[in-house]
Amino acid sequence: MARYNTTRDEREKYLRILLYIAFAVLFFWWGLTHIFFKEFYFNDVFGVEFNVNDSFDNEASEIIGVLCIALAYGAFLAARNPRENANMIRVLIAAAIGCSLVFLYNILAGNAPISLLFNVVFCLVTVVALVILYPGDKLLFASDFKFKKEEEIK
Repeated sequence: MARYNTTRDEREKYLRILLYIAFAVLFFWWGLTHIFFKEFYFNDVFGVEFNVNDSFDNEASEIIGVLCIALAYGAFLAARNPRENANMIRVLIAAAIGCSLVFLYNILAGNAPISLLFNVVFCLVTVVALVILYPGDKLLFASDFKFKKEEEIK
C-alpha cells in the first residue's frame, strides 16, 4: 500500500483551488469586464476616468481583457496538473508581480486612485500563496530547464 505525504497532497489541493480562483478572477473580473463592461469597471468600481468615445481607451482596455483571458486559460491548465505546469505558474507569478508594480507606481505617482491598491494586495497575496503551496522546491529555481542537444531534437 502506497503511503502519501499528507502535507504535500494538501498543499497541492490548495494550490489547485488557488489556481482555479486565479482563473475565475482573471477570466471574469479582469478579462470580461475589460472587454464588455469597461465603463462599469473603470468608472464605477475603481473611479478611474474612462472615455467610451476614445478609441485608444477602448483598445487598451480590450487588449488588457484579452491578455487576462489568456492568463486565465494558463491558470486553468496549471490547476489541472500543477506539477507539470510549473512554467505556467512562473508566468502567472511574473505577471502578478509586474501588474503590482505598475499599479503601485501609478497610485504613488497620483495617476490612479488608492482603490487600485486592492489589485496590488490581491496580486501579491496570490504570489506568496503560489510560492508557499507549490509542491517541491523547483518553482522559483528553474533547475528543471534543460537545453537539448541538437542531435536529441532530431
